[in-house]
Amino acid sequence: MELSLANGGTVAAALTVDWATYPTLQDVVDKINSTTVIATVYGQWRAQLAPGVDPSAKSENLARTTITSVSSTSAASNDAHRGRRDVRRGPHRGYIYDSKAKVNGLYVTAKLGGVSGSKTLQLSAAGSGAGCDAALVFYADCGDTACSTAVASSKGWIRAFASSLPAYVYFKRSALVGYDKPAKDRLYFTSSSPGAASTGVSLAANLWVASNRRDGVNNPGQVMGIVDIQGAAVIAYRKRIALFINERGSNTAEDFDCRVQTINDSRGCISPWSVVSVNGCAVYATNVGLVATDKSKREIGLTADLYQPIRGKGNMSYEFPKCVAAAASDSPDCWMAGASWGNRLVYSYRYSASIYGFSVYDFSRGTDALGLESLANPDSRQPYGWSSLCRLQNGVTAMGPRAIGAVSASDGLRLYGAMNDNNGTADGRVDQMFTGADGQRLRDLGLAVEQGGGGGRTRASPRRT
Repeated sequence: MELSLANGGTVAAALTVDWATYPTLQDVVDKINSTTVIATVYGQWRAQLAPGVDPSAKSENLARTTITSVSSTSAASNDAHRGRRDVRRGPHRGYIYDSKAKVNGLYVTAKLGGVSGSKTLQLSAAGSGAGCDAALVFYADCGDTACSTAVASSKGWIRAFASSLPAYVYFKRSALVGYDKPAKDRLYFTSSSPGAASTGVSLAANLWVASNRRDGVNNPGQVMGIVDIQGAAVIAYRKRIALFINERGSNTAEDFDCRVQTINDSRGCISPWSVVSVNGCAVYATNVGLVATDKSKREIGLTADLYQPIRGKGNMSYEFPKCVAAAASDSPDCWMAGASWGNRLVYSYRYSASIYGFSVYDFSRGTDALGLESLANPDSRQPYGWSSLCRLQNGVTAMGPRAIGAVSASDGLRLYGAMNDNNGTADGRVDQMFTGADGQRLRDLGLAVEQGGGGGRTRASPRRT
């Protein structure tokens, strides 16, 4: 570990802490804190262990941001051959290859096989140059490389500004037990039991205890989203829907009384972006369409007119099967994303492989109620209608928004969406939605449109003029 101060491109060499001399994390911390330095030259460092970290953990288990290996490379090749067994486990994918003989900016994309202790790393593109490096240097871009290009040794630096911006040094993956097998169905929550403040933490958001952990039962799959509703929480797992609630009463304030109850044990959530909190309800995408529930643990379907799972018809008939497949394979290829926009729900989705758009669900007639009674007609117990598909403007080749949300402004609520692509370039963007002519008419008229599967029937009812 090296600690340095860069001032105008000049490095004041200060302190090097090697793992052999300081084998534990506590040794490293003590060494840093006991070092006497000249404040006018490069300042004084202070270090501390993060809460919960074992001070006796080996310092060699810290992740290196710069890794140097002795080996050779081929000139116009995507491969880098490393011959030292002691660094065979690194670098990981994503580490940048810094070389004079090859094009700078290449990075590791895969680890290939090797013989006799050698290891071949696959690079992001073919290199060029003399074809041989005395030393292979790989580094992780920790955010400071571009800010200190005048300093040749700045690759892999983690910037720190006193206590206002501390630098965090992380463990490498192999040092964390079970890191490659995370408990994706596990729920942690902070403590709020009477007397919890006596531990010295007055805010529940800062108070974590080992006993406040709930594991999923009946193989629920990973947690896709959590929604706070009326003093409880809906937990959308991949294979089931559950309710996290105080079983003895809403005001016992005892952490022990909080348990996970089943809402639906036969189906779960298929898109994490679809989980929305609205008016005391949780809305989420399932294999039969968008579903809403509340503290009563009843469920109602909202998209029968937009998706018929048996017939495979409706405006959402392309997106839902894609989300089902993505959830089963733990893939991010799910684009059913929702947001609450005042007294409306807005969901973006793929109408086809190349068409992206929105549908709007207006529940303004139920805003005086709470829970499911506000999202569906309390008399008929049927959902209110959806708008027809509002496509993204022609000429926009970007994928639809993966994340959308409403922001309060001086002129009301504005709806924004985060786009993955920007007209064919590599940069993403954030767009304000429903600002064009069609979107403005949709906002002003507040149309409720019910459209049958496959465009069978359409009924429009103006809410207001």
